Order: sequence, then C-alpha cells, then structure tokens
Amino acid sequence: MKLENKYLKIVNTIYGKIVININDRFIGKSFSENKYWGIEDIKVISKFIDYKCKNKERIIFYDVGANIGSHTLALSKIFNNKIFIRSFEAQYTVHNMLKETIKINNLSNIKLYHNAVSDKDGEIIKIELPDYSKINNFGGLELVKPYENSDNNLLNKNGAFEEVKTISLDSFDEEVDFIKMDIEGMEHSALKGSKELILKYRPYLYVELRKTKKDELITFFKENKYEIFQKGLDAFILPIESKINITGLNKL
Repeated sequence: MKLENKYLKIVNTIYGKIVININDRFIGKSFSENKYWGIEDIKVISKFIDYKCKNKERIIFYDVGANIGSHTLALSKIFNNKIFIRSFEAQYTVHNMLKETIKINNLSNIKLYHNAVSDKDGEIIKIELPDYSKINNFGGLELVKPYENSDNNLLNKNGAFEEVKTISLDSFDEEVDFIKMDIEGMEHSALKGSKELILKYRPYLYVELRKTKKDELITFFKENKYEIFQKGLDAFILPIESKINITGLNKL
C-alpha cells in the first residue's frame, strides 16, 4: 500500500504492520530501527490482562493517548477476541495514521476516537500543531499547558492549528478492565472525568506521572483503596482487592 504523505512509512513489526512518521524523534525512530516501542511496558500490561482473562471471556482496554498505536496494535494481536480496545488520539494526522494501521492489519477489536480525553464532553481545544515534515517528538505534543515539566518549546512548529473535541471516560459507563493513560499533562483532567468509572468498575491503570498533578493523583487513588507502584516516570495503579504481588517497583 502506498501512502500519499511522503513522510509516512509502513514498517513491519512483530505484531504486524504499523504506519510511522520518519521524522518522529523517538517512536518512529524506534520502529525504523526494528525496535518495538514500549515493548517492556506492553509485556507487564499483558500479564495483568492475562490475570483478568482468567475470570472473564473478554476484557475492555482503554488506550488514552494512543499515538500511532504501539500498545493498541500489540494488545489487539496478543489477545485477539479476548480484548476490546477503545483508542483515543487527539492529533488528527496521528489519529489517521493509527486508523490506517488498524485497516491494513484488518483489526476488528478496536474502536478509534479522534478526541482529547478530559473531564468534560464536547469542549473544543485549539491545538498548535508540530511540523510533521521536520524532526519532532510528535507524541510529546501538549494540548494544554501541563502542570509541570513542559517541553513543547523544543517542538518545531509551522503555525498551523486544528481543533479537537473533548470526551470523558465516564460517558461510556461500562465495565472497563484496564486504562492506559499517557496524555502529556492532561492525566489529572482525564482522571477527574473517569472518577465514576474508576470507583464503579475498579480497573487497573497505567498512568504517566511526569507532567501531571502527581500528589493529587496519588491522594485520590489511596483514598479510594488503590495501590500505586512507580515505574520510572509512570505508575501501575491497582485496586487493593486485586491482591497481585508486585516486585521490583517502588510502592508510593
């Protein structure tokens, strides 16, 4: 299949074909060098999903900040009909790359959303886009200024803007089993919009901590009987009733 955008390329991976931008400083570069992006995290997440699958025929996974779909593609292929994935990506260009990846792999267990996950539904966020024709960390784009550690001054931009609508996870009100969340500082807002879902269905979570309100996040989960295990700049967050033995990670 030929892609119209000369900066896009289809590469083969251990889990199927994936569309990358050859100018992507980190994720695209990793795939270009035949290194599957996020593979170690995917392996750990897969173990948790395996545990869930012991008692359920099919689990529901939310990939919030899916980017080009490294986690979505891998988990879709690993678990096949045992998993249903809702993938959320706010950048229209990146969303369309993932859409094409889903199409060329003929994946039927994924629902893709062009939305920014937040605490409200239907609000409009105006995004200043990175220049997709230049070397950039496209996955690091901040839709709104984060709580801390902003680094978007390092992105090459060309003055182009687009708008994206927000969506809250509470609007789904379904028995979600696992939420992966990496949205460059919007994690706090997204979790506010997921509170009812989290308290009702008690999913496992994997959340990036680097740019969000880490202390408030920790307090919320501890008050609601979750355990938090830090892994670098991320955290695995598990309901205490899951009684899973975690080793090698710092418990917060």
